[in-house]
Amino acid sequence: MIKNASKIATIVLLIAISFGVIYSPSNVQKEELPMLASPLGDLENYELVVNCDLEKTYDPVTMAWIHKVPLEQEDAIKLAECFGLSNPESVQLSESTNLLRIRQGDFEVTFYDKNNILYREKGIEPVVKDYSDEKMIEIANDFLNRILETWDIKTDVSISLEKVAPYWTSTFVYLDGTENTVTRGIGVRYRLYLDGTKLDGAGTEVTIVIAEDRVIAADLHLPSIMKGGKKELTVSIKDALDTMIKRETEKTRNVYGDSEKTSGILVIDEIEPVYYWHHQEQFPTTLPIYYKIIGKVIYELDGQTSTTNFSVYEYTTP
Repeated sequence: MIKNASKIATIVLLIAISFGVIYSPSNVQKEELPMLASPLGDLENYELVVNCDLEKTYDPVTMAWIHKVPLEQEDAIKLAECFGLSNPESVQLSESTNLLRIRQGDFEVTFYDKNNILYREKGIEPVVKDYSDEKMIEIANDFLNRILETWDIKTDVSISLEKVAPYWTSTFVYLDGTENTVTRGIGVRYRLYLDGTKLDGAGTEVTIVIAEDRVIAADLHLPSIMKGGKKELTVSIKDALDTMIKRETEKTRNVYGDSEKTSGILVIDEIEPVYYWHHQEQFPTTLPIYYKIIGKVIYELDGQTSTTNFSVYEYTTP
């Protein structure tokens, strides 16, 4: 099901295929947290501004058991026809990356595996001067429904419309210093959910890019996920935030000492449980459930004010 929180009420997709198998969460190993490359700052000395409810509690979350589905070349060729590649000129399987790439003229479909597909129309430089969200959603939904009729993925996840926004842009800088930004494509993004909890990370969304009233690109990710038992979130939101502040402070002091990012403002906009998944990383048995902390830090560095937006993950259980 696709749900648009703003303009579109409900649009049904052909995806309600369930495994119908329940697993118990036994022998589940604790995953390593995805970490930021650069520390945020000496946050224990920052002014804290919280724009969300730190006392909010969540019901137990459904365990997500993920299954890797092998890709058959015959199925890939059949699915490529849905993208318009009915007479492919090239079908190549990379032995090093195991990617299957199908080409026809300027059109190319790349299969990472059966659950993850990349589509591109190459050799074009479209210009989008104006558009309506409703028209972009209509084109994207028609395209996605057509793909899902053939893309036979058994999964318990649902697809919900998230946003419509410019996806590709080009900026030109002229000799007089003026700039002109041209929109090359409009992205319609869908998010994946399991029992109301969002999937997050590379491989947990569907993005369809539109220009000149047609789809010119698509990133399609639909993991094969089965519902399991329930998991209690025994770490509170406030404790998760406290842990994040202490960890980032320690990392900052280890990297910078007392010379940089030692004071400023820490703004917390949102904290919610999410399933984390990266389709190119090592395949897990279950998807870990983390708190995703979204916000920004504002600090003084070399006499100038800098702002860094961030998303940090913290454990939901000890």
